[in-house]
Amino acid sequence: NTHIIGYYIIKRNFRKAVEELVNTVYPNESDMAKEARERASEGDIKAALELMPKSLKHERIVLSHLLRRPNDFIGAIRRLPLTTKRLFVQSYQSYIFNRILSLRLLRGISLRYPEEGDRVSLISRRGELRGAIVITSVNRKTFLKLINEGRATLVLPLIGYGYTPSGGLQGDIEREVLEIEGIDNTLFKIQEMPELSLKGGVRPSIFAPLDIQIVAISEDDFHPGRLKLVLRFTLKKGLYATVVLRELMKPSSVFKAGF
Repeated sequence: NTHIIGYYIIKRNFRKAVEELVNTVYPNESDMAKEARERASEGDIKAALELMPKSLKHERIVLSHLLRRPNDFIGAIRRLPLTTKRLFVQSYQSYIFNRILSLRLLRGISLRYPEEGDRVSLISRRGELRGAIVITSVNRKTFLKLINEGRATLVLPLIGYGYTPSGGLQGDIEREVLEIEGIDNTLFKIQEMPELSLKGGVRPSIFAPLDIQIVAISEDDFHPGRLKLVLRFTLKKGLYATVVLRELMKPSSVFKAGF
């Protein structure tokens, strides 16, 4: 639920962000954790803190602050480690990216080859993205060739306060998703918590793991009679191993599989 917390931060509903973090009960949690969350949802912060397992450090940090300073939800969030706070907003940013990508796919628009109005980044020898060039009727054939040669890639926007809308059909998709979410890019400039502001950027629409290797195949420790596969692979900056594993495993329940 990290993206939901991020959504509430973006919308400046800091109370709801804290409640989402502290009050939400998860199926596989211990009975003590569930009871602690129930006490928190009832407003009994002291009891919630006493019951909350020490392993749930972020929840305890927030509850401890609220016990000292009731209703200071901004202060409670700011007490969390920077990486954790930023993860909330980045998760929501990634959620929007995924919605944009999914809608493009549903509309039957290629995730590999650009249309006019799309953006394409060149790929350096190190595999890093260079720039984001707008595709026109003049340069499209050139970039199609570069993509086929592995020297360029279609990129989609990571929405942030510095976001510039795409043109063409892609621009229509971005506007539709932002309208559905009820946000605009300026909300990513968070005056109340400047350290969480995100400028945005671009991310490849598709990617493949590099140097993928099968390390071992052996008996599964958790599922007797089954085998487990150990993989090793490399990803470029900003890409997630969980996405690769999810696509390989195709779990019936991404939640139960840990995604």
